[in-house]
Parts: sequence; structure tokens; C-alpha cells
Amino acid sequence: MRDEQRNNAILVVILTIIPAVGWGLVFLVMDILLDSLAPLQILASRWMLAAVTILILAALRVFPLQFSKENIGYLFLIGIVQAVLYPLLEIFGLSLTSASILSIFESLVPSFTVILGALFFHKKTDRQGVLSILVVIAGVVICTVFAPDFSAEGKILGYFLVLVSVIDSALYSQMVAKAGETVNALTITTALCLTGAVMHNGIVFAQGDGFETYRLLLSNWPLLGAIAFLSIGSSILCFTAYNKAMALARNPGLAANISGGLATVVGAAAGIFIRHDTAGLYTVIGMIVILAGVALSTRKV
Repeated sequence: MRDEQRNNAILVVILTIIPAVGWGLVFLVMDILLDSLAPLQILASRWMLAAVTILILAALRVFPLQFSKENIGYLFLIGIVQAVLYPLLEIFGLSLTSASILSIFESLVPSFTVILGALFFHKKTDRQGVLSILVVIAGVVICTVFAPDFSAEGKILGYFLVLVSVIDSALYSQMVAKAGETVNALTITTALCLTGAVMHNGIVFAQGDGFETYRLLLSNWPLLGAIAFLSIGSSILCFTAYNKAMALARNPGLAANISGGLATVVGAAAGIFIRHDTAGLYTVIGMIVILAGVALSTRKV
């Protein structure tokens, strides 16, 4: 029994590393896309390509779709929570605050995952688990607050939207853990892709930018490649791995802590070595503290 739990924990950690790397590198791709496309155009094309790709895989019977009358409503509700509400809350929250504030708030996702788990999903966390989450939050704060470009400016509405996005992301983690008890991870990812594609393309086409979005992509291979990374890598691969990790983890909050903490480290390291962002002693200290918190979480996940 103990060996089985240890093997399961190792698998959860491996699965959380995949989205940590993929999501940690997203900002590099976004730098390319935001020069030509608006955020909503990126969301629409990202989820559309992801939906087409995953439906082709399902049609080729690479994996079985496990939709049923009993679960389809819940699965598409998960899609609305993560693929629709979360990015919209994040975009508008960021526009009213700053990237620094967003980073700090996002480090709270595991904490809210634990809180929601205890209140509504019968998932409890011991003191060591709580400590590991607090250590990661401390590391993110150190990295962010002492960064040369730190800014705490923003409107109250912006802070509210960012906070709601954090709660939304935490709710997604717990909902996925629950859904993963009866359906496979790729079915959940399919629900995300379909919901995101329909909703975001509906918005973009209603604004009159739909055809122009795809004309730009089809005439610019670097842009299409960047969208392909977001669609196949960041959406299908990363969300499937994350969904599976949430389903297998004894405590989804700690799994989210590992993934979120490592994503912060990957993002900071990529910024330093690829974009040559300014980094000082506090950045290094913060990254070490985050990794310490992640290591604590791996012992209880």
C-alpha cells in the first residue's frame, strides 16, 4: 500500500512538471502574438485549433470520449470556469493592475484550492501541506516585490477581478479532481477546448474580427506556430497532464502548489536567460524559497 502511494505521488509530481514548464514559457510566445493580435483573438484561435486537433485525435480513436448524459453538463461547466471565465478575468484584471500584482495573487491559487477542498469537496490538508503552500507564496512575494519593475498600482476593480480569477482557478482544480474519478483526463480537456472555442470565437466574430484573425494566422507562419504551441502544448498537453494530476493527487491543493511554484521558477528563469530580464539576489532567493515549498508539497501530494 505504501509503495503504491509513493508511486502514485511520483506520477503526480511528473504530471505537474509538464504544465509547469509549458505554462511557465507561455509569456515568451505571448510576446510574439501580442504584437499582431488582441488578447481575445489569441484566445479564440488558440482554443479553436486545440478543439480541431483534439476532435481529430478522438475521431482516430487515439483516446475514448467519455461524455454521457450524467456528466456532460458538469464537464462543460468546468470548461466555462477554466477556458472562458479565467482568461477573461485575468485579462481585464491585469489591465487594471499590474503583472507584479497578478503574480502575487496567482500564488494564492493553491491556498484557495485547499480552502475550497475543505469546505465543499471533503479534502483536508495537514500542517506540513499548509506550510509548503505558505513557503511558495513567500518565495513568489520575494521574487515579485523586490523586482526592479514592481508596481502595486491599480484600481479596486482590478484587484477584485484578479482575486476572483484566483478563486476561479482554485475551483477548477477541485472540479477536475472530482470529474477525474469517473472520466479520463482527455475527455475533460476536450470539454475545455470545445467550450473555449465556441465562446471566444463567438465574442471575436461578434466584434467583427473573426475572419481577420484567421487571415492573419494563415498568412504568417511564425504567428501560426506560436498559436500551435498554445493550442497543442499549453492547452491539450498541459491541461491533460494537469487534469490527470488533480484526479490522482490525494490533495489537489498541493499538486496545484507544485505546478504553480515550478511554473513561476520556469518563467523567471526563462525571462533571465532568454529575454535577459534584470535579476538580482532577491530573485535567486525567491526561486530557492519556492523550490523549497515545492519540495515540501511533494511529500504530501
